[in-house]
Amino acid sequence: MRSNPRPVVETSQVTISKDRKGHKIINQYTIIKKIGEGAYATVKLCKARDDFYAMKVFKKDMLMRRRDFSNSADGRMVVTNALTDVYKEIDLMKELNHPNVIRMYEIIDDVEGEKIYMILDYCERGSLMDWNSNEHRFITPWTNKEISESQLKSIFRQLVLAVRYLHINHIIHRDIKPQNVLLTSKNHVKLADFGQASKFEGENDNIRKTQGTYHFLAPESITDIEHCSGRAADIWAVGVTLYIAVFNILPFSGSSISEIMNSIENDDLIIPNIRPISADLRNLILHVLDKNPRTRVTIEGLLVDPWLNSEGQPLMSLI
Repeated sequence: MRSNPRPVVETSQVTISKDRKGHKIINQYTIIKKIGEGAYATVKLCKARDDFYAMKVFKKDMLMRRRDFSNSADGRMVVTNALTDVYKEIDLMKELNHPNVIRMYEIIDDVEGEKIYMILDYCERGSLMDWNSNEHRFITPWTNKEISESQLKSIFRQLVLAVRYLHINHIIHRDIKPQNVLLTSKNHVKLADFGQASKFEGENDNIRKTQGTYHFLAPESITDIEHCSGRAADIWAVGVTLYIAVFNILPFSGSSISEIMNSIENDDLIIPNIRPISADLRNLILHVLDKNPRTRVTIEGLLVDPWLNSEGQPLMSLI
């Protein structure tokens, strides 16, 4: 793994104040506005000197109330809470150093404080796509136009490089989806949210339990979780993300969790006539959403894929 050019700053004291305009200041970071919110964290835009950052704020008491039960490699029951998972995420993110992976600059964690503050890259355009519950489809928040094939190609070339970087460093992301693919003002991709990520040793990347977002789960993680390759499952999630970016809809869906799982496992993949796409893009979608993990395209196959390499430098020359 590449060494981080600037180690993550670890700060154990928190000073909270306000500026003349009433903006809250956390240490040297002035909070400008809230830009996102999840189940366990709030994301805020902040500024330090002339630089903008995303500040991810976790509430410790809320995290400690969330329990998780899993089996260890030797079959023992392991009980953890979400706070443990956040610290695991922090430790993993300290190691990451790739232009297409979100960077953590500082972690602020006062042992006696109520919150943890994670200082990250600010991606001006936000998520690649967001789910619109009113329209029951994905929308592109950063443009009113359809994403062209050329734009898609640029974005997914970068996403493939990010996933390849993780996999060669024995990391499985486990929650790749459009909402976790962030874009800067220049359309540089930053793969984000490592809350579900895990590390593996050697070539054994089998995952022992289902994690991530239901619609993005690979078929084999539903039918044979004990023998499910984490890397192959990540590739499937890249495929679902690509399908959504092209067509604005999910390839497999349902009105309940069981219906979603059944659709992923049993429904045929349909390439809709919503928009015209090239033959190479169609072939890529079919290969990356191959329900058989043994014949599904690998990350190495994506690096030499004709569609992904039809513009720009060959991906192999960028690794």
